[in-house]
Parts: sequence; C-alpha cells; structure tokens
Amino acid sequence: MNKFLFKQSLYISIGLLISQVSLGQSRIQKSFNEGWKFYKANNSTFFTDFENGQKYFENQGQWTKLEVWEDIQLPHTYNKTDMQLDRNFFEGKAVYQKSYTASPEDKNRRTFLKFEGVGAVAQLFVNGNYIGEHKGGYSMFAFEITNSIDYEKENTITVVADNKSRKDIIPINHFLFPVYGGIYRPVHIITTNKTNFVVTDQAAPGIFIKQKNVSAKSAEIHVEAKIETKEKHTQNADLVIEIKDMAGKTILTEKQAISVSPQGVTYVNEIINMKSPHLWDGIKDPYLYSLTAKLVSNGKELDVVKQPLGVRHVELIAGKGVFLNGKKYPMYGVTRHQDREGFGSALSFEQHKEDLMLIKEMGATTIRLAHYQQSPDVYSLADSIGFLTWAEIPFVNRVSYYENDNAKQQMSELVKQNFNHPAIYIWGVHNEVYSKTADEQVPVLSRELNDIAKTLDPDRYTVAVTGL
Repeated sequence: MNKFLFKQSLYISIGLLISQVSLGQSRIQKSFNEGWKFYKANNSTFFTDFENGQKYFENQGQWTKLEVWEDIQLPHTYNKTDMQLDRNFFEGKAVYQKSYTASPEDKNRRTFLKFEGVGAVAQLFVNGNYIGEHKGGYSMFAFEITNSIDYEKENTITVVADNKSRKDIIPINHFLFPVYGGIYRPVHIITTNKTNFVVTDQAAPGIFIKQKNVSAKSAEIHVEAKIETKEKHTQNADLVIEIKDMAGKTILTEKQAISVSPQGVTYVNEIINMKSPHLWDGIKDPYLYSLTAKLVSNGKELDVVKQPLGVRHVELIAGKGVFLNGKKYPMYGVTRHQDREGFGSALSFEQHKEDLMLIKEMGATTIRLAHYQQSPDVYSLADSIGFLTWAEIPFVNRVSYYENDNAKQQMSELVKQNFNHPAIYIWGVHNEVYSKTADEQVPVLSRELNDIAKTLDPDRYTVAVTGL
C-alpha cells in the first residue's frame, strides 16, 4: 500500500474510532455485541419461559426443552458456510439471547437498542415483553426499551431472526443473492436524557443536513432537527449547531432558543452560512467537516448528535456526464456486495475497509452498493475515501405483487438513515424488474418509491435500472 493510501487509511480508522466514543454523558452509545448465545429453531414453533430462563421448541407436537446454546459474539450469521455452497441452505428462525444489567442511574433516562442489520425479520423481546418487529434484512432499526427494563436485577434480551423468503419482504428472490440470517451487523445500546433528538424515526440520526447554493465562495447549510421530550411539561432549551474543520477546530456556531413540546415531535430548522468552504471533491480531496447538534438547557447538555459534513454540489447533465462542484467528474466504478467466503455477511469494520481500499487502489472513483442498503461503516468509508456513491433498496430481479408496503418502508429507511452522507449522490428505486404497460405494479410502485425519495430528499437524483 502506498504512503497516500496508508495515511488516508489511518485518518479513516481514527475518525471512526472517535465516532464510537460517547459525545458526553447526555447521550451514551455503547457496543452491545458481546456475551450473546444462539440456537437454530429449525422453523419450529418455540416457547420461552423467561422467568425460569428455559427454552422449549415444538417437535412433532411435543415440547422439548432446549439444553444447548452456542456462545457467540456479534456480528453473526448462521449461513456463513451453507449459503455459499449450493441452494440447500438453512432458511428459518434462530434465537439470540443476551443478559443485560442496567445502571440504576439510567432509571430516569431513556434507553434504546439500535440494530444495524438483522436478516431478515427480527422480533425483539425484553424480559418476555414483546417490543416490536422489523421487516427487512438490510436497514437499521431502533426500539425504545425503557419501560421493559428492570433496574434492580439482570435483564434478558431476546431476538428471533428469520431469513425465510417471503413474498411481502424484498428481496423476494433468494437465488439472485441470498439473504443471510442472523444479527449480522453490530448492535448498540443508547441512553439519553428525557429530552433528546429522536432515535426511533426509522433509526435516522435525528438531524438532516441540506446544502444550498454551494460554491467555492459560499454555501448555505440547512439543518432540520427532530426533537422530543418525555417530560410532562414543555422543555425550554437552545439548539446549538457547531461546525468543525477536519482538524477538529470549531469554525462556526449558531444558537437558537426553542420550546420542545411533550406532545409529538418538535421540528426545528436552522441555516448556517459558510464562507469560502473547503469543498468535498470526491476521490481527489474528500474533505470532511463535522456538524454537531446540541440541546442545552440552563447550561446543561441534554443531548448531542454528530454527523459528517462534506460541502459539495453534484449535477448530472444529459450527454455530458457527472459534474462535481462545477467540474466534470471521471466516473470509473464497480459494484460491491457485502459478503465474503467463510464469513457470509457478518463482516468486521476492517473487512469493509479493506474492500473499499482495494476498490480505490483499482482506480475507481465511484461505487454502486448493490443491491441493498449496506453497513453504515461502508457509507462513512465512502465519505472519507471520496467515492461518489449510488445507494439503493433490494427491489430487484423479481416481483411477487405483495411487496409494496415493505419496498416503501425500505426506501424511506434508506434515505432517512443515510441522508447526511456527502458521498451519496443518487438513490436507486429498483434493479431489472419489468412490466409491459405503465399501469402495472412495477411502474406504479416505482413511481411511488421515487415520490418517497424525492419528498424526503428533493436535492438528490433517483434512478432505476433496466437490463438489455
């Protein structure tokens, strides 16, 4: 690896390490990947006696006590070998379980579990209480578990993962690329004060950064914050926005007095004018600022969220090509899938980084992440390396006519969760699904998916792929 690649790799590693450290006691995010155990449920009906810690599964009408668990750590997939051999791979349920002791200090705070990806349907239980279900193996999701935690004794966290193909969940075709089962991406436990940036808006970061009138002379940075409070009264606070350069020096600060209602979500918009911004210039100069949003009340920090800020303008001109910051950008690219032999889709950050650094070493300037939402690490790496990135949902290759609701959900998740990544310039709504007329299911759904993407993010392009 040459000196430039080594230096850039070091910056990427340091930047992602910093992002995993608590930004202060107002919001604490910790890894929740250690100390799990798991077993395959073999598509059987199962029953859990949470009080006594016993597990049973139904076998030919008889309830059998489960005696053996396998100790694992996340990320983990139960298809790392069989799915890469032939079509006779395991499809079905597996049960994951972990013990968790909450800090007594968290009793008056809020607690969330955030999953980066579970293949493909996940059901979450806390101490036997059903918390919720998420459908889709590639997008993040978050649930609040505050009210189900016991703060005086050990808690039991249970996740049931199921990767059996279903007509109502995209992708429906397991034989174009199979959906690996399990909690195959990291999990985080997040605690906040009672007034906080929203965590459960389809696992979006709680702030959305838009850019207007970008040039080398100036840029308008628009920040929309979504805030909520579980206090019983209106919470008065200040929304403070800080922009720091790549060296960590604060270059701009804006403050706005706000009132956070206990009813619903409070939306706050703030505009920051930057003079002579250092532009994010793709592979040539992927310069990243950081933008930190803070909620402050009476001198106390209530919550904080940090996001990347790459100031850039992307334009597609028919017949001419792609232009980045007013200059034609060379588009040499590849497509990337997320699995490896012997690991399946349960990849580490180092493996994701190695993939993208190899792509850079090949001379690529752009990347298509096919055919599904990938790890948040991958989008962060694309920001840092400078790849113009095409991000898409797994509406691909085949249709069932039952997938409409889930496709719309995954389109919304893709855009909301990855909105602030400067590398992303285009959202993909489908890949090689066909119809004979404009009023059939595929074009109608595609138009609806396009509407979702453009409503959430009117400034980026959308695309659909047709084969020859």
